[in-house]
Amino acid sequence: GRSSNPANFIKSLPADERDMFVKALYCLLARYEGLKGAGYQCAVPSIAFDAAKEECGLGTTIECFASPLNCRYSTFCSAFPDTEACFGSMGSFFDDDAFNPVEGSFEANPPFVPETMTAMGQKIESILGDDRAGIRGPLSFLVVVPAWGAGIKFCRDLENSVHCRAAARVAAADHAFADGAQHTKTGANAGKGADLRPSSWDTAVILMQNDAGSAPLPGGSG
Repeated sequence: GRSSNPANFIKSLPADERDMFVKALYCLLARYEGLKGAGYQCAVPSIAFDAAKEECGLGTTIECFASPLNCRYSTFCSAFPDTEACFGSMGSFFDDDAFNPVEGSFEANPPFVPETMTAMGQKIESILGDDRAGIRGPLSFLVVVPAWGAGIKFCRDLENSVHCRAAARVAAADHAFADGAQHTKTGANAGKGADLRPSSWDTAVILMQNDAGSAPLPGGSG
């Protein structure tokens, strides 16, 4: 099997593939290093995805805002498909050609920028509100956003939406996010605990679904 050591994996590649991989990896890392915003690339930790899959019945969720450095699954949306498509990016969440799902479960943890959150909410509402016959199947969006400052009104708007099926607030002291800079940590600074960044604020978790998405599963209890 493949080595769990990334350096050994790279060395094991044929020379031509290794050169292509290293160049693609350099472009990826250089771009995020240039942004200097590791906190903006924090993600929901793996345990939360497991809970969404097993306990909430959402199955495998595709992240609407991720990067190859912090994605939970192999397919995701990201900001820079030109350098990230080769690592599994579907493209930008805001690109209707790249992301216009007809069914499925999605996790939306956007950059905590009011304009970005508002645009995300508008697109989710548009997708879930598309009730043309035969166009959309079951759709679920698990939205994770900060419940602070300018985000409060946004959270309330989503919680009051006709597509909101469940909502909760998680106190800042009770959760953490996966650190967007975890790939830079080595030695004593690496490890499961060090990969988490404590939350500075309460977080709102909101489940948005269309009618088909909220319908009981066949043979299930709902």
